[in-house]
Amino acid sequence: MPLQNNETAGLIMDPDFFGAANTEQTGPGKGKPDISFLQGPKTKQKPVRIKAGGDDGYLASQLKWVELVADREVLKSDDRTRLKNHLDELIAGLNLRYIEGETGAFPSNVELAKLTEVIFALAKLIGVRKSDFGDLLGAVKRVENRLSKVSLLVFANALLDRLCQVPASPVSVVRQAAERSVDSKTTLEAIMKFLNGEMAGDNTTPWENWYLAIKQLQFPTSALMSSGSANLLHSADSPDQRKLLAYLLLMDLRRQQLEWDAAYGRSTVASLKWIYLLQRPEDFTRLARVYWGTALAPDKMTESINVLGNRERRNRSYKKLLGKGDRTARK
Repeated sequence: MPLQNNETAGLIMDPDFFGAANTEQTGPGKGKPDISFLQGPKTKQKPVRIKAGGDDGYLASQLKWVELVADREVLKSDDRTRLKNHLDELIAGLNLRYIEGETGAFPSNVELAKLTEVIFALAKLIGVRKSDFGDLLGAVKRVENRLSKVSLLVFANALLDRLCQVPASPVSVVRQAAERSVDSKTTLEAIMKFLNGEMAGDNTTPWENWYLAIKQLQFPTSALMSSGSANLLHSADSPDQRKLLAYLLLMDLRRQQLEWDAAYGRSTVASLKWIYLLQRPEDFTRLARVYWGTALAPDKMTESINVLGNRERRNRSYKKLLGKGDRTARK
């Protein structure tokens, strides 16, 4: 369900904060970040087959929610009350399904894209002209200040708390250690690449050295990486046995990363990016303790956006000068 509003579609953000495979950092002078997550699924969705004889009340509730999220006509309305009621229903539904509901469930791209569109549609009616990257928080606050009983920030904070309840992945633990350690940074970065599948180990991989670099770290997903594993490694009779045990321990961490990816990697992406759009530094700090990636911190992103804006202004000025030169030559 792509965005139709050109101003809202101008939202830009970094795609790689949330465990993405691409680790090329987006920064000043490297182009605009991706907004594909706000544009809905790119592949054709398979039709949903509903079995007869199910819970009619549940089915009716689900169909009502689908119709609410799919309603595009409301975005064209100039009726502030209608838009506010639609926003209230969206927030109530999101809270019911993902905040008060089943632990581990998170909103989809389509749901959060619709929420964003309604927020900016209301903000535009109120008088907020900007709807670019970094302006979502301003629009949220303006809507809450002008319209009573709208709890957007409460929902955002609750969604953030839900995201932070996810256990830190092995890659996130190693990444935080790499940021704190100068001496072991290169080794820890190599371990990260192994854990997230960017590189495959072989007989030349220093498995024992890798294990020694991370043996003191606390992995929430691991039962093997403990003081007992160090005793097990030192009890080995030969260097080859120690290397084999270290290899097995690292492979177990790799397995845990794959399990984490399967459980949380895809389901959390839209929620993480929506929170990131608010550009609150405290949110970024909390999320960076659990998730890994290359997204810029809010202050760095502001610098990057300013550089892009300056470049675009220079390009427009240059094109104007070229145009004047062409007209002079024709005369």
